[in-house]
Amino acid sequence: MVRKKSKRLKFNQSLPYVDGKDKTGSNQIIIISLATAVCLIGDSMLYIVLPIYWREIGLESLIEVGILLSINRFIRIPINPVIGAFYKRYNLKSGLIIAVIIASITTISYGIVEGFWIWLIIRACWGVGWSFFKLGTMLFIIERGSENGNRGHFLGLYNSLYRIGSIIGMFFGALFVQIHGLTITSIFFGLIAFFAIPFIIYFVPVVKVSQLSPDFKTINNIFRIKNHFTSKQALLIFVSGFLIMLSLEGTFTATLSSIIESKYGFEVTLYSLIIGAATIGGFIQSLKWFLLPFLFPMLGKVLDREKEKSKLFLFFLSLTIVFLIFFSFDLNIYLWLVIVFTLLLLSSILLLIVDTMATEFADLSSHKVDIISFYTISLDLGAAVGPIIGFMVGGIVGIENIGWMSVVIVSIVITMWFSNKTDMEEKNQRLA
Repeated sequence: MVRKKSKRLKFNQSLPYVDGKDKTGSNQIIIISLATAVCLIGDSMLYIVLPIYWREIGLESLIEVGILLSINRFIRIPINPVIGAFYKRYNLKSGLIIAVIIASITTISYGIVEGFWIWLIIRACWGVGWSFFKLGTMLFIIERGSENGNRGHFLGLYNSLYRIGSIIGMFFGALFVQIHGLTITSIFFGLIAFFAIPFIIYFVPVVKVSQLSPDFKTINNIFRIKNHFTSKQALLIFVSGFLIMLSLEGTFTATLSSIIESKYGFEVTLYSLIIGAATIGGFIQSLKWFLLPFLFPMLGKVLDREKEKSKLFLFFLSLTIVFLIFFSFDLNIYLWLVIVFTLLLLSSILLLIVDTMATEFADLSSHKVDIISFYTISLDLGAAVGPIIGFMVGGIVGIENIGWMSVVIVSIVITMWFSNKTDMEEKNQRLA
């Protein structure tokens, strides 16, 4: 009996459409993004609900809220290299199935358990699940994007679509908790997450990323690059991602509901309607995630064509500082909400630009897994520190004044990039 030699499906091999046609990278990213979105609902809900309803789950202070909203990110710092090693041994589909199971169980638990320490364990478990999602998808995008130069487009597509889960969690989650309570809402969202498993089994390709990096000895492999200037660029990208996540995404997402409550009260009157601070915070953040699927793919294509991405980065950083200054003043609530919405958009745009620069740098190296692992660690560290620092600074100077902290941090990022640009110009002059 002659055994047929099985063909191993390579990572960069074209995969079939579900209808039999050739499947492009965009179709694969869409499927993975939507599966991620379903599992993100419960986590996104907490960023709006916990700062308002923290007493109902047995917490004693807003500092504990900040810790719970951060621990899932802190745990990803040591776990990311482990997940990277997992993806070198096992396939993408296996990692995503594990992530969905973790997401479903933790989301259901939000409505069942009480007390800080058990919540701390549950949130840490969710952090592991998110690492499976994020790292696997980033590695997948690097390979697919390097084939046809659409990396920025793929990143824009992914970052916009998976945040549909944030739309549902932040707006409908806050609304459902206000009507039905945290228990029913969490169980409902957790059960929905389970439905992502059949889609992953059927649609997601069985691929490994072991081809991406021949050596995974240590994260220090990132700096084993002969060109000193390239290593400096890597550090600049990593630090920029960390500071942006800390000052904008990490702080804003966690504290927005509390800032609204501090500035305008627990319930706000808008067009003769009395609306809770949590609902307003959830709506305005959901509106951002609603627009990103239309905005990000177009911006991603612009980034693919733009050779000097640092110029775009500096422009949006400068614009962010202007809006942060206005954000910190006491303004009419309608104008202030427009400013908040603009800042949320700018934050996402800045991260997309940094993501694109990081994946471009990784694609030039033989240590792609190491570089992306370290980059995601820098983002996770910033996102983890953000809520804690935000609530701590808010406790000292007032939660409504933390915008000034973000002004200082974004100014540091601008200074770093201007300094790097000057060094580049001097180096080019010496070479000329």
